[in-house]
Amino acid sequence: MNPPSEYLKHMIATPNMVNEMSALPDFTQNRKLDLNHGEKWRHHTPMLTKGDKDFWVGDLVKDTHGSYWLINKFLSKGEERTSENEIKKIVFAECFPVFSSEVSGIDGMPFLTGLSTNFAVVPVKYLVPLLNLVSSIKKELNFQGNGCTVGYDNNGGFVFLHAGLDSDISRLWSGYNQYKRIIPGSSENDQKFKKVVISPIVIWSDDTSGNKSKQYNVFDSYLMYLAAMPLEKRTRRENAMFLCTSDKNLQAVNMLGPIVEDLKQLEEGIEVYSYDHNDYVLLVAPLLMLMADNPRHSQLAMHKGTSSKAPCRKCLRLKPRTLANLEMYVDPLTEHRHVLHDYRRRDLTQLHEVIRCNSTDVPRYKMISDKYSFLVNGSEKFLALRAFDPTQDCPVDILHSVPLGVIKYLVDYLMKKVLTAPERDHLGNILLSCKNKDAYSRNFRKNLRHCGSFLGRDYKQLIQVIPTVLGMVFPDPNNTIRFISQALNYLGQLCSLIYLRGVGEKYDMYMQSLRSALLNFTDALFKLDTHLKDHDPSAPVFSLKPKLHILHHLVEDIERFGLALQYETESPEQFNKFIREHLFMTNRQYTSRDVAARFGKQFICRQLFNGLSFVYTKRWKRSNVWYEEVYRSETGYAIKAIQNETPDFKELFFGARKNITDSYYINRTKIVGGLTGLFDTESGMVLGQILEEQDGSFVLQRYMLLTCDLSISSCFPGVKTDLRGNLYIRPNGIIPSIESIECKEVLDFGFIINEREGIRLVNISKFGTYWAFISHYQSLNA
Repeated sequence: MNPPSEYLKHMIATPNMVNEMSALPDFTQNRKLDLNHGEKWRHHTPMLTKGDKDFWVGDLVKDTHGSYWLINKFLSKGEERTSENEIKKIVFAECFPVFSSEVSGIDGMPFLTGLSTNFAVVPVKYLVPLLNLVSSIKKELNFQGNGCTVGYDNNGGFVFLHAGLDSDISRLWSGYNQYKRIIPGSSENDQKFKKVVISPIVIWSDDTSGNKSKQYNVFDSYLMYLAAMPLEKRTRRENAMFLCTSDKNLQAVNMLGPIVEDLKQLEEGIEVYSYDHNDYVLLVAPLLMLMADNPRHSQLAMHKGTSSKAPCRKCLRLKPRTLANLEMYVDPLTEHRHVLHDYRRRDLTQLHEVIRCNSTDVPRYKMISDKYSFLVNGSEKFLALRAFDPTQDCPVDILHSVPLGVIKYLVDYLMKKVLTAPERDHLGNILLSCKNKDAYSRNFRKNLRHCGSFLGRDYKQLIQVIPTVLGMVFPDPNNTIRFISQALNYLGQLCSLIYLRGVGEKYDMYMQSLRSALLNFTDALFKLDTHLKDHDPSAPVFSLKPKLHILHHLVEDIERFGLALQYETESPEQFNKFIREHLFMTNRQYTSRDVAARFGKQFICRQLFNGLSFVYTKRWKRSNVWYEEVYRSETGYAIKAIQNETPDFKELFFGARKNITDSYYINRTKIVGGLTGLFDTESGMVLGQILEEQDGSFVLQRYMLLTCDLSISSCFPGVKTDLRGNLYIRPNGIIPSIESIECKEVLDFGFIINEREGIRLVNISKFGTYWAFISHYQSLNA
């Protein structure tokens, strides 16, 4: 096994890696871009450095105005543009104000008399820019006693609340910090502490085949990722760190012991050398989340799986057997009936109770294990980690729940059971002839008769175009096709919201739109099932599928971690091909050791090229006496010269084979001829298409939305749409100068309705399009 701690030790000893490994929690309102915007990331970063001064959580500090503050946490909020035209995050310390009549010289605090203390704390949090902090103050020298708690009256004066401090503030005032490590040699009067680097990590687990046929001979494996890295960098092959693998002799749960032991040490902190600090620091690496497919998530979360009586690993919903068993609820605002998916959540208390009953109360264990599908199978080792909660930190796997889940269910049923062979072939020909293929990172090139063997990327491409095409091919469909078409239409809108890189603004509106799209899709499936119950009794009941229910937990995962693409599993799945390649090169005697050694050697070579600082021992003999000394060194001048003179060497030698997929989303910033999308211009947001003139220059063909009195779509009132919510547009002039134009979202204008007048449809099922119109609708329709 390659322990996680060994990877982190070598990475932090490499130049410019601290900023790649750690990030402050981002509290910027109404947006979610990266994992550090999620609720779980908002842990306390124990310390920050400003210049040559270290500030710790619990420190009493003085700012440039002479005010005193008790630091509660550090965070970033918003950005600013520097003089070098670079965007830099603004760092704050969240603090409680501290006042003292003696030290601060503040009047109006007569309540301190007789309290045996000379200071008061206001239990209200304020954000103080880190740049405004001047120095840390020793509390015991100037602030005596246990303090008191005060508030403000309407005139800004103090109001005495009670003697002593609130419990949370009292713990802060005590100054205790579990990550403080005294630097050897520092004096008691002026103690120095090691700097701390917080580097959350993500663990991925999956199985792959050790055969060239990709069948049988299953190997379970674990990978590790740095959670602070941006999505584009985190999904590269070089940043996927292989931990271990094993065949049928060891399952995934059997390999947990050594991994969890190493993760426990990383939770407490290990002292490592940091190249960027040029000193030893305390590295703390809590486990942020566990990524896996649905069966592996259940296996590692003490859950029996989707075939059990309680098939959801996140809640205690019992498995419904028929449509009649589905619980319904009535929305008090609309008075519409919906299928209930909000049930009591599983929690750590229940897991600990299951473990206790397994050893002390077997009858009760059998009862709760049978009813709620808990399972003691070895995965309880995860409970030794304070930072990881198996009931919350196993986010929804959208690859197997959406493309290989609900999309596959509907498409396969439509192609195999509903459409005739001529209808299916005609639909396939229309799909293959769709225009504006440049709007997608991949084009649909499959034969629909082979839909049973489609991959996830095929279903993702298909769901972006089939809702619109289906309505054109069947303008007057029978009831079954009409219900399926409606379900696919709502599913297209839902996928357009799910497959987003991030939300930079209007996050509350995004969550409201996501909940609405998820509810509409669920209702459409229920109507389809109700229809099929009477017309095709052998049809699958889509509303009973566990993968449909698990999608309703995606909302809470987005709140906790960020948008679903931040923990999508397609990129880690692609890493399996590299594991298989190494498996083929072994003699199958000690596969786990051999594969780990190969990945370890590749990692070390890459880090040495990146400038790894390493330790070596030099031994020499003098006068028949052997001497040895330890030195710290790094790569030599020749390797550094290669880095500077041949910048492509690293990519070609270490990363020629990419492990990244762009099938989920395309975001082009380069202006090219034929590009259609949403553009940011000097006059605001504009729909348009880049046209190339004869002289090679570019102009922007502007489009406008068609208006109407009675709109079909409730999301876009006053705008003409088709029955599927796609918007009608027509040309509206030319913008000749495009120097300051930026493409914000690539759109699909490929469906031409009236070629003479230039009227087209904007396909809102394309990933990102639905949200682009929801968020910019007011400005586009102005």
